[in-house]
Amino acid sequence: MRLLFLWVAVASLWAQDPAPDAARFEVASIKPAAIGDRTGNFPSPGTLRIGNLTLRQMITQSSRVQSYQVVGGPAWIDTDRFNIDAKASFPAKMDQMMKMLGPLLEERFQLKVHRETRDVPGFALVVAKGGPKMAASDQPGVGSWRERRNEITSFSLDMKMLAYILAGSLGSPVADATGLTGTYKFTLEYDADFGRADAASGATASDPSGLSSIFEALQMQLGLKLDKQPTPVEVILVDRAEKPTMN
Repeated sequence: MRLLFLWVAVASLWAQDPAPDAARFEVASIKPAAIGDRTGNFPSPGTLRIGNLTLRQMITQSSRVQSYQVVGGPAWIDTDRFNIDAKASFPAKMDQMMKMLGPLLEERFQLKVHRETRDVPGFALVVAKGGPKMAASDQPGVGSWRERRNEITSFSLDMKMLAYILAGSLGSPVADATGLTGTYKFTLEYDADFGRADAASGATASDPSGLSSIFEALQMQLGLKLDKQPTPVEVILVDRAEKPTMN
């Protein structure tokens, strides 16, 4: 989730212009990541540096999907980590380079995928009994938040964006069904591991660490609730992937 937040934060700094037709990186180097390498995307106009990411993580970023939407593939796409240094022939913006990353993965990893829609276990984010417990944001705009281990701090989030963040934390789709249209500030504290492990059951009990599951924390701290529901989601199925020749 932190990786996804980093991408969203950086993308917001640059306008999202479409890449020129058939735009590709001029040069690109792919190497195995070493222990201690920084994790994430470190872009500047025309240059993309990816650090310590798995192929599945790179697919999710280039396709703008959550990890649960990338299905299949050999086991190593979740374990082997890579660094990529790629340079465009023009000062490409973040959105453009994400589009260019897809063809690079296809070329270097021999990646073949297809898409289909599947019903998967998911949740609807609704207002709990007693109503919301969040304060209205006093900051302009939408999408300002900070994420740490076991904590989400919102400075200015609407419910659609909160649902998106929760989907990443749970590894399951979350749809906003609150009916709330404002932006809010709040701090949500929960046990991230306990919340993800219990996503399938929707449990609300506290775990032995003393921190609440995300289900209980949402109700107690924000006045919101996650209701289980099957959700149609477009998934990307990995048909083929080969380890790249290092260069």
